[in-house]
Amino acid sequence: MKATKTNRFDQLASGIKKIDKESKLKCNLSINKNTEAFLVTKLSDYLYKKFTTINYKLEVRPNDILEQLGFTADEITSYKRNKEWRINGFLDSVLYYQNARNHQKPAHIIEFKRGKRERSIFKDCLRLAVLVNAAQQSRQDKGKTTKHRLETAYFITTAVYPKGKEVEEIQNSFCKNLTKVDTKLTDNGQEVQMSYDIFKLGESSDGVEKSDKNVWAIVIEITPL
Repeated sequence: MKATKTNRFDQLASGIKKIDKESKLKCNLSINKNTEAFLVTKLSDYLYKKFTTINYKLEVRPNDILEQLGFTADEITSYKRNKEWRINGFLDSVLYYQNARNHQKPAHIIEFKRGKRERSIFKDCLRLAVLVNAAQQSRQDKGKTTKHRLETAYFITTAVYPKGKEVEEIQNSFCKNLTKVDTKLTDNGQEVQMSYDIFKLGESSDGVEKSDKNVWAIVIEITPL
């Protein structure tokens, strides 16, 4: 299958649901309780098997991505000076486009954290926004039009809501948080487009809910304007 904007989003959701069921079966844990490494590794491998042109690497340094995008050492040092951007850390997973000659170019970033707190979501989305905007700036500066560059970033989180809380309440609550995050990104000079998908976890393969917790997964897609 060839990766497109639409089916990437769909396959991320399908992969998370599949991995949640696998986690329950093999570890007796929801992915909300399992390790972050379990979800990231399983999800990256799931996407690798679904899309013929994609490979992946785990624990990638943001400055390595900037270097692959053509930024100079001085420019990368400038990015590192802003501590909030956390360029010295690691990204959970990076998906690479791979052509017939095995040349690889970074295409999509995946970050996973737990929780629905606005501050936590903002910190990760800020770093992802910085990187996708840097990729777009690199294309413009060098007159590049190829799409085989860093295009999107995905922030995935799982969150527990009170039992019995209505779906519309959950969606509205998260949408309010995301609007605040978007405003903060703009205030920090990082204008991006954000779309999201939110769906419930905690069902077994026969459709029966196994957990008494109201666990949801949220996927945020971040792209430059």
